[in-house]
Amino acid sequence: GVEFFKIKAVESLGEQKAWDSKQIIYLGSAAAAEFIADIFLCPLEAVRIRAVSDPEFCDGLADGFSKMLKAEGVGGFYAGFGPI
Repeated sequence: GVEFFKIKAVESLGEQKAWDSKQIIYLGSAAAAEFIADIFLCPLEAVRIRAVSDPEFCDGLADGFSKMLKAEGVGGFYAGFGPI
């Protein structure tokens, strides 16, 4: 993820300008990669936290995903996205 965004930044800026702005490129690339990772990991964390806080809720992640989807819909998986 991070490398992809760094390469795309260098391609769009050119090598010299990218070298002069390398800190901004590193920070921006890391932020973009983290944002995408959060999108994929938020549902996993939602199910994991629900399973830990309510041990009766599910027997595992697969069971937890299906139960959470039925109980709260897709929005339930991303309820904690803002704080992340």
